[in-house]
Amino acid sequence: MAHNKDEDTIDLSEISKICKNTQPQRPAAQQPSRRRPMSGQISPQQTLSADEDGLWDFDDAQSFDSGIRQRPEPDAQRAHIFDFDFSDPHDPYTDQPQPASGRPQNMYDSGRHPYASGVDAYGDAQPYDTTVPEIPEYERTGHTGTRRKRRKKHRFLRFLLILLGLLILISAAAALFARPPKRETEGLGSRTGDTVNVLIAGTDQDGTRTDTIMLVSISKKSGKISLTSVPRDTLVDNVYTSQKINSVYGFNGTGSDGMEALMAELTEILGITPDGYVLVDLDAFIQLVDLMGGVWFDVPQDMHYEDPTQDLYIDLTAGYQKLDGQHAMQLVRFRSYAMADLQRVNVQRDFIQAALNQWLSVKGVLHAPQVVRLMQENVQTDLSVSNMIWLALAMKSCGTDDMETMTLPGVPGMYDGVSFFILDRQAVVDTVNSVLNPYADAVTTDRVVIKTY
Repeated sequence: MAHNKDEDTIDLSEISKICKNTQPQRPAAQQPSRRRPMSGQISPQQTLSADEDGLWDFDDAQSFDSGIRQRPEPDAQRAHIFDFDFSDPHDPYTDQPQPASGRPQNMYDSGRHPYASGVDAYGDAQPYDTTVPEIPEYERTGHTGTRRKRRKKHRFLRFLLILLGLLILISAAAALFARPPKRETEGLGSRTGDTVNVLIAGTDQDGTRTDTIMLVSISKKSGKISLTSVPRDTLVDNVYTSQKINSVYGFNGTGSDGMEALMAELTEILGITPDGYVLVDLDAFIQLVDLMGGVWFDVPQDMHYEDPTQDLYIDLTAGYQKLDGQHAMQLVRFRSYAMADLQRVNVQRDFIQAALNQWLSVKGVLHAPQVVRLMQENVQTDLSVSNMIWLALAMKSCGTDDMETMTLPGVPGMYDGVSFFILDRQAVVDTVNSVLNPYADAVTTDRVVIKTY
């Protein structure tokens, strides 16, 4: 072989001849490289260059880099990189036959390095560590347990993003479709505020008396929600058999006629007309509480009462607890308080406040379609679906942390030998103007109709 010192390159075929002369017992194709084994193969057209150590390097840096840095392939695919013929039944180092069974199929199965004889490719006695390291899991499988966990985490995050996007789209669509309920009141000018007042009424067991009467007032501009209770024994100026406000609904035939009569009576007392109404019977109330998953509430005292004629059985223990629909019904119907009807009104209002506070959440929004369906099928109301959506969004926007609660001002008293709750005319007018009135003109005492002693 002719080697010019002025040149630092040599053809690969020349290298093969050198290897044959050094170790003639080994075919040239089996000569291993002194360099770290690479996944790529050297073509005869490539050249090698000698560095200062006398070792041979690729002139083609890109080929060299790709060979060194590529991730190792699976065992069966990289056995060829040592130019090792495993199909030969003879041991390449001892030239002794090997049994067909148990013969290693590649260097990793054998548990020994191809250079286990301690003689390197140049015939020098330079033994080195022959232990074959265990292949890491990421080289054999392409992934690790950490990566699997990351993929699961990423899938969960993608699911949350998709769910959040859907909620945003639904909320945006609902906001475009939502419309506030409105009933105009004559004689007070135009509406200057955005306050909306909705009457919430609940009937007793026989469905003829409204034992719960409450006004929910919502102002999106101020971000406030107010609950104003009207005691069931409030004295009204009418010709009914019983002059208590809870008899107005049944005396006028119940249903929508009864609710319109109750709305008219409240217009006389307040000086303004509520914008809509919702009448909930006991069965619908129980279903609603169960649908929303119950309500956590602090029962103020032990409540025990039985009335077989009304099929009413109340058995509650004082304390903070989660009430399902049946027990919530017992709470709002209980009457045996020291302050009689006034304390009952306060407990009912506190329960409604707690329910709104817990239901106006993401979980509550998910139940919104079922709530709307329940109200359409089991609740008497003049609100449209767009009105209900507006109310739900407005309540969610305002929140319940600063919810204001009150009872129309008045005092218990006797009238013709019957106990009533008698309203204070001036105090009622002041409450209406500060909380309920959305009009330009204020309500005055000569506009309201309130019966006193």
